[in-house]
Amino acid sequence: MRRDLAAIAAIAASATPARGDVRALIAADGYVATTSGVTGDAAADIAWSAHLEAHGTERDAVLDWVERESLIGGTPRRELHELSYVDRSIAGAELTLGRFRVPGGFWLIADGAGVALRSGNLAAGVFGGSRSFTNGRSETLLTGSPHPLPLVGATLTARGAVQATVS
Repeated sequence: MRRDLAAIAAIAASATPARGDVRALIAADGYVATTSGVTGDAAADIAWSAHLEAHGTERDAVLDWVERESLIGGTPRRELHELSYVDRSIAGAELTLGRFRVPGGFWLIADGAGVALRSGNLAAGVFGGSRSFTNGRSETLLTGSPHPLPLVGATLTARGAVQATVS
């Protein structure tokens, strides 16, 4: 028993602190519609996307980008889904800046800031800014004629083996 405890203590004492990691996912996809009467952007396109994440013990950064090109002369789409920075260097707090996903729907993305207070596996936070996309996937700010749509919310998040967020 003492040997087991000594071995566990030696392993714990020699363990290095958690370090960050970098993840990258690059993908390509496309489609062709065969329904008669379909033209333009809805008929055929090809897309590539990049999702990059850098995670550290106190800081994270995320980039999520999609580019769609029509195969038959339609309008190209360039969609910046996420470009965010998260800082957890203040004990018990989490600050998020940039373009980031918020609870409430796949296309509910904010250009703004969020702050959360963390305690163990629970976090309570608020976020605010401008909505990045309309319901029709049209960019609201990164255009020649921006039209901001205010977005404010509050969240309660539980992290662990099972994760959930309520907003």
